[in-house]
Amino acid sequence: MRSQSVKARTEGHAQGRMELVVAALRARGIEARLETTEDRSRLEGLSGDALMEAALACTDAADFRRRIRE
Repeated sequence: MRSQSVKARTEGHAQGRMELVVAALRARGIEARLETTEDRSRLEGLSGDALMEAALACTDAADFRRRIRE
């Protein structure tokens, strides 16, 4: 039961980070969908600061994905 709670919290945290990044990109006029397992796995290993830095510096969704891979 405890492991399910931890897993749910982890998934919720990852979803929240994805939503925050998408909102930042949209505020800049960049449409991005970060819904895939691949996108989620990319975001998991990065700090919130690194994600926001990439979201604020990128020129489009593809550039954002390149920046979070580096």
